[in-house]
Amino acid sequence: MQKKLDEKEICQKECKAACCKHYYITLLPFEAEKLAKSQKTSLKDFLEKYTIQYFKEISFESSGKKILLQNIALKRIDGKCILLSDENLCKVYLARPRQCKLFPFLALDDSSDIRKAYPFCLLVQQLSRKPTFDKKHYEKVKKYYLDVEEKGFENVWPALPKEKIVEKK
Repeated sequence: MQKKLDEKEICQKECKAACCKHYYITLLPFEAEKLAKSQKTSLKDFLEKYTIQYFKEISFESSGKKILLQNIALKRIDGKCILLSDENLCKVYLARPRQCKLFPFLALDDSSDIRKAYPFCLLVQQLSRKPTFDKKHYEKVKKYYLDVEEKGFENVWPALPKEKIVEKK
């Protein structure tokens, strides 16, 4: 009988970290601080070496409105997260951002067909777990965007990386 793989083994060994190759991984300020500490570097140096300013346009179908979300995201090198090793293992697994911990159960509601939403994700294809909503993380993300709106993007972050990417729909 074949040993059942746990989530970490599926993500790192079987699927070769496909999600780390599909998306920019955005950070909240406290996550950047935790990652900087894990890399034994200052926050300013971490932000410059490992991150980009990532702007993503979001469209609202019902109103036709568009907004540009301002984020700091981990850089991608050759199409994958900068913190992914050549062996497709997360170099900062214990300090990884909440977005990574929650994937692929991050932004889907109970009515979503998770298998169709993430066809590349072996974890989704092999497990029967339903999507969950992490209210604590949602509140932190909400607070971040409210802070950006109130204080300004450049005042929420102690330093900004020079590199920028704008993703428009």
